[in-house]
Amino acid sequence: MLLKLLHIINNLGTGGAQKLLSEILPIMKNQHGIHLELLLLSDRKMHVSDNLVKNNIKITTLPGKNYGIRKILYIHRF
Repeated sequence: MLLKLLHIINNLGTGGAQKLLSEILPIMKNQHGIHLELLLLSDRKMHVSDNLVKNNIKITTLPGKNYGIRKILYIHRF
């Protein structure tokens, strides 16, 4: 059985949640039966994304610059 997990966060700038994701997602990816992706609400990427890229974590950034109903609909379809 495959478990699909989608993590959504504003950006990968500096911060505690961003650091937590950069450390825990590679560990979770190595578990059998887990498929995970990271969805960013804005395209601000910092050094914490290096660990995710190195571990082949799929990172998708929502299109557009402003928050609004379009982003909510995009997340719903995603």
